Amino acid sequence: MLRPGLLPIAGIQPGVCPVCRSAPADGYPTCYECRDHRHVSVVPISMSVHPQHLHHHLRHYKDDSSAVVRQRFTLRLAALLSLFLDRHLDRCLGGPVDLIATVPSVARDAP
Repeated sequence: MLRPGLLPIAGIQPGVCPVCRSAPADGYPTCYECRDHRHVSVVPISMSVHPQHLHHHLRHYKDDSSAVVRQRFTLRLAALLSLFLDRHLDRCLGGPVDLIATVPSVARDAP
C-alpha cells in the first residue's frame, strides 16, 4: 500500500547529511539532528515529503490521539519496514544479520 509512494534517497554528496540523507545547514557536514551521530549506520527507506502518502502515515502513527487509528498506521508502517528489511538488509549491511532492534521515536507501547 505504501510502496508506490516511496521516494528515492539522495546519495552521499556535498549538501546531503551522510547519516540520514537530509539537508544540513550551509557549511555543516551533517544536519543538526545527526551532529552527534556521525558514526552511526542509518539505512533510510524513503524520503517523507509533506503531504505525500508516507508522510501522512508517519504523522498519524506519531501524533494521532486515537489508539485504534495509530495501530492501523503502525501495522502499515511495520509491514513496509518488514518488506524493506527482507529485501535489502543483507546488502545494506554487507552480510547476514542475526538480530534487529527497533527504537521507538516516542515512549509508548507498540501493538
